[in-house]
Amino acid sequence: MIEVPSRNPRIKVAGASLATFALTLALARRQTSVDAPTADEPVLATLDGLDAERVTLTTDDGAAIEVVVAGADGGTTVVLSHCWMGVHTMWAAVAHSLVADGYRVVLYDQRGHGASTVGSDLLTTDRLGSDLLAVLDSVGATDAVLVGHSMGGMAIQGLVATHPEVLGRIRGLVLVATAARFSRLTIPRRLAHRIIGDAASTRLAARSPGRVRRAFGPGAGPAHFQVLHDSIVATPGSTRADCLVAISAMEYRDRLGQVSVPTRVVVGSHDRFTTPARSRALTDLISGAEMTFLDGIGHMVPLEAPEAVVAAVAAVTAVDRTPKPTASPRLTGAAT
Repeated sequence: MIEVPSRNPRIKVAGASLATFALTLALARRQTSVDAPTADEPVLATLDGLDAERVTLTTDDGAAIEVVVAGADGGTTVVLSHCWMGVHTMWAAVAHSLVADGYRVVLYDQRGHGASTVGSDLLTTDRLGSDLLAVLDSVGATDAVLVGHSMGGMAIQGLVATHPEVLGRIRGLVLVATAARFSRLTIPRRLAHRIIGDAASTRLAARSPGRVRRAFGPGAGPAHFQVLHDSIVATPGSTRADCLVAISAMEYRDRLGQVSVPTRVVVGSHDRFTTPARSRALTDLISGAEMTFLDGIGHMVPLEAPEAVVAAVAAVTAVDRTPKPTASPRLTGAAT
């Protein structure tokens, strides 16, 4: 793990990138060049063993959001927001470690994923941000660390962009394998549904789990692939497609200057989707943010390197936000 201090050069991603399609194409097309896994490490993908409470909240547009709370009531609250086509248990290894370290951990399923339903509003990353605010309200979080992976990081950006007042309730941010902008072109809804909507469900289910390996670094193996494959297949096709459109339309590059809380951006060297360049650009948009670069890790950081996420939480939690007294100016020369 290499700590990279924040810089302020202007970073541009040239051209009308369609990088949002990357994960979709990795699933739907034949692969010709991929990294072969070198090992198959065990993957913790269950909250079994944690003393957890489950709550279902209803948003203002009628979505039912499944929320899980575990850990000590007096500990710092850490809210974990998962990726596109993911589920809250993808954070299992992170959650177990955080609870063991004394944190109060809040996990939830994004709308349309896992046990959560879709409401009446159009699915956008701003709407996902409002869902996150509802989660914070439901657990009474007033000094929370928000951790978001990929689309979960976009939900955090949607929250602070559309509800800036919430920054007074946030202790720090950890943005994992995410970006502030993907493409200059919004993917048409009809095209997204044709590529990865309900019509694609049978095809995706029949694919070998190994076909998702482009989402991982070279050290991942079949157990990692199975977790992601199963989650993708379990996500309703309409949610897969609508989230793809939402991600392609997202734009937060000019809306993050107001963020002043301690922030850590985490990215893997083998992330083909939210690349290190995108993470560097995101880091430079947030005052004082720092970037953690994970050598040999791909896009699925919560599964591949959960310890790096835990370390990032500890880093932003440890920042002293107590205002420092301003020293009186020194008087020079003789008084007259």
